[in-house]
Amino acid sequence: MPHILFSFDGKTAYLNYLHMFMENFMGGNTKVTFSYNKHITNELANELGVDLIVKNYKETSEQFDCQTYKTSRHPTTKDWDTIYHIILAMQST
Repeated sequence: MPHILFSFDGKTAYLNYLHMFMENFMGGNTKVTFSYNKHITNELANELGVDLIVKNYKETSEQFDCQTYKTSRHPTTKDWDTIYHIILAMQST
């Protein structure tokens, strides 16, 4: 089961909406961790055993040992479709 870390910056109301949306979007075949308004480090991602980091902020100084996907500031339908396909690929390996 892949472990996905969603790390988003934004206002509380929007982040609450994204949290609810992601819970419905993900279903039960993945482990999900949420982090808001805090940029993730490679050390934390390794400690959590994360397979994929999905974030909506630009972080160029940190290299990660796992796969990452950067969404637009407000994730679009295309972003969610891409995330879905990344997760499907992870589940099939």
